[in-house]
Amino acid sequence: MAINVIGKTIMRNLFSKPATAMYPVVKNEFYPTTRGAIVYDESNCNYCTLCAKRCPSQAITVDRGEKVWQIDRKRCLVCTFCVSVCNKDSLSTLREYTAPIVRISDSWLFQAEQIAADFEYVGPEPPVATVAEVADAVEAVVTEVADAVESVAAETADTVEAVATEVADAIVAEVAEAADAVDSVAAEVGDAVESVVTGAGDTVEAVATEVADAIVAEAADASGSAKKKKDTLSKRTASTAKKK
Repeated sequence: MAINVIGKTIMRNLFSKPATAMYPVVKNEFYPTTRGAIVYDESNCNYCTLCAKRCPSQAITVDRGEKVWQIDRKRCLVCTFCVSVCNKDSLSTLREYTAPIVRISDSWLFQAEQIAADFEYVGPEPPVATVAEVADAVEAVVTEVADAVESVAAETADTVEAVATEVADAIVAEVAEAADAVDSVAAEVGDAVESVVTGAGDTVEAVATEVADAIVAEAADASGSAKKKKDTLSKRTASTAKKK
């Protein structure tokens, strides 16, 4: 998930306009109230030293005797207090900033009219990426993202395969245990049925034997009774014949 977010962010930044300008090659647009630097106009200055007295960081130095006005740009806060107290309108605010890389001719204490001459950009020209370089960069990023995705997919596949193997082994083991349990129960049921059938057979045989014995006994009794009746009838018949 994190790799997808990173990849989308990289691709969006590669094909979208940068949020920052290539300063100082590309100049920024300033607001009317932008305070960039203090500008000094020597033609109107009477060297009253009010600006030097009002400066909270003591960046301004005024020599009334020599008629020299100087400012230390490193100490200046651009608070514009000096501009507000100047009654000759010798000071104003420049609505621009100096370049980040500068070459100073003499010292950080210099005349105000030397601002434009002393502060100049001396750094190398910023590189301009060609279409081929951008394409190579995009291809490199896409390759890295694809490799990362492939690596994650391979790890995920290995994890899924391992989990599937464990689940399959667990299922096989459970099926084997269930089969063993079924075989055991079937054996017990078979033994119980066999025992019941054997007991029932013995019972039936005993009952049949008893019934047969009873039938034989009754038949013997019936035969004996019939013989007695026959003998009695014969005797009666013989006695009746004699009387006649």
